[in-house]
Amino acid sequence: MTSSAITYRQAITAASGCRAALDAERHLGGNEAFGMPDEAHIAFVDRARHIARSLGRRVVGRQETTRSAVGPQEVVQYWIDAAEMREALDSGALTQMMPAETAAIVAETMAKVEHDIDRVADKGASILLSPTSHLYLDRPYAEPGTDAGDEARRARVGLPVHPPKTVEQIYDWAPVGALAAATDREATVAGIEAVLWCETVTSGEDLEFLLLPRLTGIAERAWSPSGAGTWDDYRDRLAVQSAAWHRRNWTWLASTLIDWPSHLARSEEA
Repeated sequence: MTSSAITYRQAITAASGCRAALDAERHLGGNEAFGMPDEAHIAFVDRARHIARSLGRRVVGRQETTRSAVGPQEVVQYWIDAAEMREALDSGALTQMMPAETAAIVAETMAKVEHDIDRVADKGASILLSPTSHLYLDRPYAEPGTDAGDEARRARVGLPVHPPKTVEQIYDWAPVGALAAATDREATVAGIEAVLWCETVTSGEDLEFLLLPRLTGIAERAWSPSGAGTWDDYRDRLAVQSAAWHRRNWTWLASTLIDWPSHLARSEEA
């Protein structure tokens, strides 16, 4: 960590604070410090946290920031599902995305995540749930669509490091269960956030395709009481919801797991 880096970070934080004076939070990131010594990363995060808090902002950071001195006033974003990350590292999927030398550095960094969420709970920080296993939508679909034209897009979009999942598998999760899988400590949940990175996205249609129909199920799980809703009930309601997408000419995967209304079949419009 250098003084120039700290000065730069302070200037950026102050400037963004001026542009968004009403913002209560400042998200510092702090993740994926590949190749950075742990001591330097912790020192930098602590300094950045101090700057943001001195400007009256509540600090939010990715889960790696919990290795610093975060506390009850702060939010840590849980994003690395440790079990899925172990599977990705063991499968060699990283080498499909980057040179072997880079993949080795990434693997070394990601191997450190096992007890991050325990640390969040022990330090009393709140948790923003975004586990890759269910809330990362830059993930391939496991099932085909009823529209043959979607197959080329389904084969192209979604990062190979994320195992393909069906629309049902994305729906079939519970925030409480996701947190319990990460830590056996009592913890405070600040909220839920779905994530979509765009390495494989080349158009607005690609983005819509990765979002829909999965985002609606994530939203329902986020706002519903624990244990509410079943897949059989949800998929019927989801099929009806597609009428709104049809009117807006949005692109979505017409999953073969769902009985879509026949008059909405996009293949009939050609």
